[in-house]
Amino acid sequence: MIVGKSELFTEHTTLAVLPLVSGRTTVSRVARFWSLVYVGNITGAAGFAAVDAPLGVGLGLFMPEDVARMSRHLTDFSAVVIFGSAVAAGWMMGLVSWLVTAARDTMAQILIILLVAGSIYFLHLHHSIAGSVEVLMGVFVAGVPFAEYLRFLGLATVGNAVGGIVFVGLVKFGHISASGTPPPRPR
Repeated sequence: MIVGKSELFTEHTTLAVLPLVSGRTTVSRVARFWSLVYVGNITGAAGFAAVDAPLGVGLGLFMPEDVARMSRHLTDFSAVVIFGSAVAAGWMMGLVSWLVTAARDTMAQILIILLVAGSIYFLHLHHSIAGSVEVLMGVFVAGVPFAEYLRFLGLATVGNAVGGIVFVGLVKFGHISASGTPPPRPR
């Protein structure tokens, strides 16, 4: 998805902030852009979870208890832990967009994506979109309360945005400003 230039929420928290801080766009345009990308990503995650969870249980690939355990590994943390973990995941996803853009060939881009996304997975960091699939699967087939999903989603979204904007977007802006290259406009 990243190599194909898909519209990923955490990737665009960094890309959209560049023209904003340079004065080439407005807060309302960036908010509209982020909203469209975010809603599209959440809708896709929900659609996938709504099909995958009942199908997996129906085929005997996993039991509802397994899905509940998978969901709880994202929701059973304090707000501070979820937020901090999400900041790290947002930073890493923002960084991956920067590194993929800098890579010269497709195999290098794929390797970067696998290393960074794999690190997010293996470190059990909270990512608002990828984690939505796991938690919503629990909502759909394992009795995980929807309120737990909303708590996870809110904390992870804000954390991912902070990680992407502060730790990558503003660093990129500083780098671009120092080089004299104008920042890209959001699509």
